[in-house]
Amino acid sequence: MTGGGFRFRAALAGRGFSLVAEVKRRSPSAGDLRPDADPARLARAFERAGASALSVLVDARFGGSLQDLRAARASTALPILAKGFFREEDELRALREAEADAVLLILADLEDGDARRLMATARALGMDALVEAHTAAELERAVRLGADPIGLNARDLRTFRVDRRAQLELVRRAPQDRVVVAESGVESRAQAAAAELAGATAVLVGSALMRAPDPAAKLSELASRPLVKVCGLTREEDVEAAAEAGADLAGFVLAPSPRRVEAPLPVPETMLSVAVLVGDRPPTKALRSLGTDLVQVYPEEDGHRGRDGTLLDPDGRAVAKVLDLPWGQTDPARLEAHWRRARAEPGRVVLAGGLTAENVARAVEAVRPWAVDVSRGVEASPGVKDHGRVRAFVRAARRAGGGPEGARAGFSGPERGRPDFDRSQGARPGFYGPYGGAFVPETLVPALQELEAGWRAAREDAAFASELDGLLRTYAGRPTPLFLARRLAPGRRLYLKREDLCHTGAHKVNNALGQALLARRLGKVRVVAETGAGQHGVATATACALLGLQCVVYMGAEDMRRQRPNVERMRLLGAEVRAVEFGTRTLKEAISEAIRDWITNVETTHYLIGSCVGPHPYPELVRELQSVIGWEARAQVLELEGRLPDAVVACVGGGSNAIGLFSAFLDDPGVRLVGVEAEGAASLCRGRRGILHGARSAVLADEDGQVLHTHSVSAGLDYPGVGPEHAHLRDLGRVEYVTAADREALRAFHLLARREGILPALEPAHALARALEMEEELVVVGLSGRGDKDLEVVLAHMGEGPGEPAAAGLRGGPR
Repeated sequence: MTGGGFRFRAALAGRGFSLVAEVKRRSPSAGDLRPDADPARLARAFERAGASALSVLVDARFGGSLQDLRAARASTALPILAKGFFREEDELRALREAEADAVLLILADLEDGDARRLMATARALGMDALVEAHTAAELERAVRLGADPIGLNARDLRTFRVDRRAQLELVRRAPQDRVVVAESGVESRAQAAAAELAGATAVLVGSALMRAPDPAAKLSELASRPLVKVCGLTREEDVEAAAEAGADLAGFVLAPSPRRVEAPLPVPETMLSVAVLVGDRPPTKALRSLGTDLVQVYPEEDGHRGRDGTLLDPDGRAVAKVLDLPWGQTDPARLEAHWRRARAEPGRVVLAGGLTAENVARAVEAVRPWAVDVSRGVEASPGVKDHGRVRAFVRAARRAGGGPEGARAGFSGPERGRPDFDRSQGARPGFYGPYGGAFVPETLVPALQELEAGWRAAREDAAFASELDGLLRTYAGRPTPLFLARRLAPGRRLYLKREDLCHTGAHKVNNALGQALLARRLGKVRVVAETGAGQHGVATATACALLGLQCVVYMGAEDMRRQRPNVERMRLLGAEVRAVEFGTRTLKEAISEAIRDWITNVETTHYLIGSCVGPHPYPELVRELQSVIGWEARAQVLELEGRLPDAVVACVGGGSNAIGLFSAFLDDPGVRLVGVEAEGAASLCRGRRGILHGARSAVLADEDGQVLHTHSVSAGLDYPGVGPEHAHLRDLGRVEYVTAADREALRAFHLLARREGILPALEPAHALARALEMEEELVVVGLSGRGDKDLEVVLAHMGEGPGEPAAAGLRGGPR
């Protein structure tokens, strides 16, 4: 069995508002939905997309089976509800044997005595029983039976008719001390939010996910916050435009205003309607007579509308606070005061007042609200919406809110701000669990915001994607091959992902080309970069030469000594290489100097960071540009072997080649992921949480937070920090991080040279050293760069023409 008992209810009760994602091939009401559904793959995808629990249909009449339940269980640690029409105790025992955590009991199909007997059996087996009701009488029965959790189904199982309003009435009537799951009828974020506001603990979504081209993306859409309200609507065409743009709430002003309407206009089923009033809170009967889903009430102060309002449900219960603040304010001190006030507000917060497409992202990221409300900021004239501005506002708000992480970890009201994270990006944009962020001087905040907005726009621009793809294929030399190293590892299938064959000799060019294109798109004429091993510097100089950008590369004097050939290559490509003479004179100091340059010249200059380190959005930006490595390797190994590898191994300094390679395999629990650090620069294995170069991550530092000196024979690994996503993956246990010593890397270098005719860079030689001692049969190693840059170092350490080391010499090194 997986874990202890009664996991299903506990998972929903402890999360604020949750989503239960259902896996099913057919529906009793809709017929075939996804006949080829793979429960294992869907379970993994739903877990990453933010589901709190799974529901698996096991009824054979609708394409389900116990095997589907077992397949899902093998792929996820989420609690699983077994869904079907159950009447016998033996059925429940079989479900528990297949490791179900909960069972659905449908009161429409059971008498009270049968329901009580099955609930007792489930309890004895350590399973929760989700007792489902559809009518008020059935809800009363469920409460009388002591059911917890209770499921309230919008669909009548006799007629298959869906009545969401009736369901929401039942949700409001359910005891507040019970876990309540709203089932069926949820197709949009607004519909999920309606169940949340009515008091549901969670919604169970099945058919909408199974019909979607990408079920996990649909789940993310339903879970994401903030919701977007477009207010002051006076025309049906504006309502339609807001709905098409993806807005969730439509606001109609019924108080004196240039945007006043006599009555709320009809809205699509995908939206909620909101009446806006000024004055005393009306009685419940008056609220219901308005015919809207919600009512937004502002107090009247000195004959004018008060600044802060309250969002009410049709019964007059307050469900959110509306903070009408001057978000257009540009003074940093006043803005921070607004943010502090908004963040201190308990419960759900709706931000309003002066929001536009240009400032909504900043407001969302500062406060993490449940919803944002716009009116004037998207108007052509009072009461007339500019449809382009509406689309831009919705897009900006949705991007700032991110995906399911927000809904799980802080966007849903009472639990706002709780540090609960899944294995992908954290509750706040730019955070991975507790790591990441942007801890930078105030002068850099606008530049980072500009970079993030530019990157998100470029990522959705087909022309940008086409140009980058073309350069990667025709200039960088992608795809790089996956080479089977037969002599290096006889009797095993050890593949090398040959990034050393990229133009410039390493994976760094993938990122350099993407960021240089982005810099040009942002109107920058100058690029600064840092480099340790020199490969990123060469790649940056190459991309700048290609695109006609000025280039300055900062490099530690010690690294310049170790990597002289790359220094000359950069200069030949037209870059200015500036030596850094203080501190350890290595990569850490080079980054510090590059950042100082950027601060001084931020208007004209783009800082082209070479690894997945630094302030947000750099870790995400570099990861996405380097993910081409992983997706190519995944496709190649499937084509060559017909299956995924047993393990994937990569070296980790800052971590860009590793995160690029690992990214395509994170959803595959059967693939072991191993990151290898240099023994003398092992931030993940021996570091502590700290802030370095604008982000919180694992850092080699003393008890006072002072960064320690590092050493590695490979300049590219000689760094006291690491990308924040790696630190989060370590904490989650998804990636193992180990170390390799200088001597082990040097021996692996020699083995590959003598047995396969490949000179690797010393950085991936560390990964190779660990891969050679692993027991897995099918292994992919990221060969992130070539070793001609390291010849002087190798010869200095080993002498001219050393003999081939014994394979046994690679075993037993430090971990």
